[in-house]
Parts: sequence; C-alpha cells; structure tokens
Amino acid sequence: MPRILIIEDDPVIVASVRKAFSLERTFELVHLDRPDKALAVVLAEKPDLILL
Repeated sequence: MPRILIIEDDPVIVASVRKAFSLERTFELVHLDRPDKALAVVLAEKPDLILL
C-alpha cells in the first residue's frame, strides 16, 4: 500500500489534508509534526510521497 508522509505542525492543515484524502483508502497516511525528526522517519518508513 502506498504511504504518504505529512510533515506539518499545524493541526488545522493536517486535518484538512486528512479530510481531503479520507475518501480514498488505497494508501496509508503518516503524520509527523516535528520536522527535526523527518529524516529518520523518511528513512524508516520509506514513504512514496512527502507533503510539507
């Protein structure tokens, strides 16, 4: 299953993105609110798409 990583600290934006993608269940959304941890998460999770 494709994985989308959202790197965003604003909960309103995260909620909007989740809502926009909620109709489509063919991928996994992973949220990260700490950009300083992004590299480690990218290397571990290997997302197909990263939204900043």
